[in-house]
Amino acid sequence: MAYVIKRYSNRKLYDTQESRYVTLEEIEEMIRAGREISVVDATSGEDLTSVTLTQIILENERNRRANLPSAFLHQLIKHGEAWQDFVQRTMRSSLEGFVSSQRDMERVFREWSARAGWGPVGASPTATGDTKREGEAKRETNEVKRDGADAEAALQRLCANDVAIAPGRVVYTAMLNEQGGFESDLTVTRLAADAYLVVTGAGQATRDLDWIRRHLPAGARATVTDVTDAFAVLGLMGPRSRDLLARVSGADLANRAFPFGASREIAIGRASLRASRITYVGELGWELYIPAASARDVYDALHEAGRDVGLRDAGYYAMETLRLEKAYRAWGREVTIEDTPWEAGLGFAVRLDKAAPFLGQEALRRRRDEPPTKRLLTFVLEDPAALPWGDEPILREGRVVGTVTSAGFGHTLGRGVAMGYVRHSGPIDQPYIDGGRFALDIAGERVSARAGLAAPYDPSGLRIRS
Repeated sequence: MAYVIKRYSNRKLYDTQESRYVTLEEIEEMIRAGREISVVDATSGEDLTSVTLTQIILENERNRRANLPSAFLHQLIKHGEAWQDFVQRTMRSSLEGFVSSQRDMERVFREWSARAGWGPVGASPTATGDTKREGEAKRETNEVKRDGADAEAALQRLCANDVAIAPGRVVYTAMLNEQGGFESDLTVTRLAADAYLVVTGAGQATRDLDWIRRHLPAGARATVTDVTDAFAVLGLMGPRSRDLLARVSGADLANRAFPFGASREIAIGRASLRASRITYVGELGWELYIPAASARDVYDALHEAGRDVGLRDAGYYAMETLRLEKAYRAWGREVTIEDTPWEAGLGFAVRLDKAAPFLGQEALRRRRDEPPTKRLLTFVLEDPAALPWGDEPILREGRVVGTVTSAGFGHTLGRGVAMGYVRHSGPIDQPYIDGGRFALDIAGERVSARAGLAAPYDPSGLRIRS
């Protein structure tokens, strides 16, 4: 009998036999003791055993611990039919040699983690001090360049939004499957009439690149090139980001010259780079795409010029709390292959009436006028001392109606914030929200929460367009 381990979206692992949370190391010990395990996604039921075993193998290899018993490879083969080619290569070359360097290990693990919906790998992000809406935030991204005479037509088929935009514009879009579910959400920047830059999260880059290549129309005059390693990305975000960026670049960054959603080539010192006015933290700001060789010089120039405006580094968890307050969705949490733009509240990223048909269009048409019985809501906790972690049950009038997808402490709001999908037999609309009392079950304690459809912070989006 296999021990069933449930894996939740916050990476927690739950042993259903012993009714407790377990660590990756404990799972390793189970297998060493001869137990057969089965790891499944707690929401979808997807088999994640091969990915978990691979993670254990890679951790052992990276930390140079004792060799793993053959039971690991046997279970990897049994549960991982999709990984057969890699397993065969691994068995031929031995565990000691299948990852030749730390860099290769991170690359392989990133590819696999993307398929499992895990977050970015290979970084140790931290936030120093209180998270405030100022200063500089680093964002892990991957970039794909698509060019050719048919680049626009190919992307129009893949993207739900209209990417027939002018050069120098950025559009946020969904890429959908035939059922209307998210295969990814990303940004598309038009560089020229025949060239685009596609930017996606670091944890989904391999997956997205594969999806794009597999769905290129036959005979299309378009090429796809992964240019991730050629660039570093710095996010300069905060109310004073315009002043600082103008100071180091000399560029005209006024709203008229550089509106939200624009992308331009600018220079900082000796570096020529691309600045795109978009944000994942809900404030005025720019993402800077810098040739990798010039990244240190640009970083140093920003810090040298930003001393008097309070510039500081901000890591992943700082960005996480800021994006939660702004209700920005994250792949693998709020947007998955089972969620549609209508359910996720991202209908603005869909153009059903655009001239070019796109994947998932008919499924969205059929569901457009149906009352939403599943919907993503935002939650702000009434008790400022309560701290949600993720995956908490959502209750309405004492009954469980959903599960939290993402949560954390909102430093701007001064209390916990969360997002999660709610399900109901009838329409989930404003009367439904206003007509019931909501709460989150945090470690057995029910904490009252204000539910809504809009972002808790700056719901009208004035600050990002300021």
